[in-house]
Amino acid sequence: MNESERAVMESARFAAMESYFEARPQIAITRKLECVFEAGFDAAYAEVRRLREQRQNDDIQIELLEHRLESFRDDNARLREENERLRKDAGRYQWLRELVSSKDGTIQAQGLFWNCSHSRRKLDAALDAARSAKTLPEPAP
Repeated sequence: MNESERAVMESARFAAMESYFEARPQIAITRKLECVFEAGFDAAYAEVRRLREQRQNDDIQIELLEHRLESFRDDNARLREENERLRKDAGRYQWLRELVSSKDGTIQAQGLFWNCSHSRRKLDAALDAARSAKTLPEPAP
């Protein structure tokens, strides 16, 4: 505790002691009672100070945890989106399990041909169109 903080504490202790004894005129003020009051006040003041510091540290920890939680939520949303994209790809290629040949960008599956010139987007679009048209049977689960 620096000098400025100590002066604030002593001022508060003096005001509290004065108020305490003024409210209790039946108690004879002695140096011993003043020392007991000072010791109790100082202990309580130190505990309040410790609790305030702990609360500041807790507030910082809460902010850090909230930031981490938000980051985890962002990661979770990103991974869910990626999972959906991969699920679509898995569905396409599971449907195409009966691959007979693949050569020069032409794929033959169950008697049908797609020429996609090595373009994955074109291939995906052709597979999706074929699946939605039910050209080929859906794979068994």
